Amino acid sequence: MSLGPTVALVAAGLAFAGGTAYVSLMHDSPAPGEVRVLDRPSAFAPTIHQFPAYLDAAFANLKTAMRPAPMMTASLARPSFAARFAGVVTDIYASSSTSVAAAPTRSLARPQTRVAKAAPTPAPRIRAAALRMDEREPAPAPKSYQVASYAPTRDDTLDAPPFSFHSDIRVPPLRQSVTTLVPFESAPFPLHPASATADEGEHVRIHFRSTVSWEKGAFNDPRVLLHIPKGFDPNKPAVMVVFFHGHGATLTRDVLNRQEVPAQISESHANAVLVAPQLAYDARSSNPGKLWEPGAFARMVREATAQLTLLYGDPRVAQSFANMPIIIVAYSGGYLSAATSIERGGLTNRIQGVVLLDALYGELGGFANWISHNRSGFFVSSWTHSTQRRNAELEEMLSGRDVTFGHAMRSNRLDGNVVFLPGDDGIRHRDFVNHAWADKPIKDVLDRLPEYRL
Repeated sequence: MSLGPTVALVAAGLAFAGGTAYVSLMHDSPAPGEVRVLDRPSAFAPTIHQFPAYLDAAFANLKTAMRPAPMMTASLARPSFAARFAGVVTDIYASSSTSVAAAPTRSLARPQTRVAKAAPTPAPRIRAAALRMDEREPAPAPKSYQVASYAPTRDDTLDAPPFSFHSDIRVPPLRQSVTTLVPFESAPFPLHPASATADEGEHVRIHFRSTVSWEKGAFNDPRVLLHIPKGFDPNKPAVMVVFFHGHGATLTRDVLNRQEVPAQISESHANAVLVAPQLAYDARSSNPGKLWEPGAFARMVREATAQLTLLYGDPRVAQSFANMPIIIVAYSGGYLSAATSIERGGLTNRIQGVVLLDALYGELGGFANWISHNRSGFFVSSWTHSTQRRNAELEEMLSGRDVTFGHAMRSNRLDGNVVFLPGDDGIRHRDFVNHAWADKPIKDVLDRLPEYRL
């Protein structure tokens, strides 16, 4: 700490008390031309032994206001958080009304440093009101849910398997059977070949693996017979039966009324629909018409899908009709349309079975190829004496290709089976759609397909 202020005060005291007495505390030798005080003693001036008394007298006469300002004891210890906020330090320095007597003095001694022992910081206390508004248990977090569907699943958990089309959209079963004749753009007829330059009164020869004749008025009917039985359920596996009639037939007189093909579909209680196009109208012809064109069978089935959807009355069933497996049933002269459809129709993968009702008059190679390449499908051919020889020839062809076949129907399974069945004794060819190896043979085939049971 500097001694300048103290020496100045001492000098001022000496001047005030002793008048001419002067003590130089700043220099050890006298200045030139001056006489030191100690060398010239005086009776009126105090001696060196009286110096403390002079100091006491000098300081006693000083006014209180001249005394040095109060100073606080220096300390290197950092004031605590509570002391600072309580005003212990701040108030002393800031207050102007503090008395001199109460003011602490500054010390020149080495300050003592107080090392505070660090106490563990207590965990912050959080008011409960900051977390929730009341003392009730917090509500559990909401669970996640599946996208809602039209049909109830087995449970409402996330472990439930994703729905498919059939479980997603539940369409009610059909309450009443519907049967109708609908004209198709893709129907086998009418067909007007480029080579037909003669008028309608003349016969035109059309060659497609066999010779058939174009007869007046026989190939102009574009209608297709559609039938959906009562109770048909598009939510279940279903099958489409495509029926090709024989010579001299019409859809109304023969297929619907005499042969009762729609009735056989209904009586089987199978989840099946019927598509029966008009071939040669009441004529002795096996002409397949447009069906000989590549992909023509697929086009006809696609149009049938649209018409069946309209007939059902609910657009949601369109996908069900579009994916149905197909069973082709051909009677008599319908064999050529059946062979053409399985060979070049464009829906080989959807054809599950082929049934020939006394219809194997030709195209043995085409049927043998389909059987050889579709081992998971089934093939049934039943005959009278008119087609017995052709059936025997096909059996020999299949034996040469290592295809196993039998002569009896299994009761509850047809997939992968190849069966040749003779018709019952005395059954006429004309009645074969109604009576073959059994009464109502189309119904009998559907009865042996439990996967399509309603």
